[in-house]
Amino acid sequence: MGDLIGQLITGEFSIVRTVVIMILGGAFYRIEIPYWFHKLETFTVSDETLAKHPLLEMLTTRVQHNYLNWLGKTLGATAYFNPLWMARHMLFITCATTPFSQIEWGSTLLHCLRTGSISFLTNLPITFAANYFIQAHLPLKRRFLGSALLTMTLTIKYALEYRIFS
Repeated sequence: MGDLIGQLITGEFSIVRTVVIMILGGAFYRIEIPYWFHKLETFTVSDETLAKHPLLEMLTTRVQHNYLNWLGKTLGATAYFNPLWMARHMLFITCATTPFSQIEWGSTLLHCLRTGSISFLTNLPITFAANYFIQAHLPLKRRFLGSALLTMTLTIKYALEYRIFS
């Protein structure tokens, strides 16, 4: 939905792009995001690792056998939408809107990495605050929905950035 809204804002609606993004959402993102949140919820840091790297204690809670605390989960959730994840999303948009024979892969990959990096950096304040809320205040069953709403909002921004930086 977010990409579709972004397309409508920029006046560049493409049914192929919409279908590709919907397939990606259903095939990849629907599986990846809940899996990542489950890993964040169950990830533990060993006592030996904590002894070697005492700064990691800021990210864990000793009460529950060294599980990640709100800060560790928030950083982990924020890191999920990293520049490479965003570059992959931008590449999917490019592949959905450009005939393969016309894609110059070298420049396209560099463009996607650049745009993904800019998006990641400009999103940091938003994603950190939103992921804090999602990780610290929503039960595990609701985190996918919270992340989906955040992702939809950010996808509007990605669609606009794709247009702006193209």
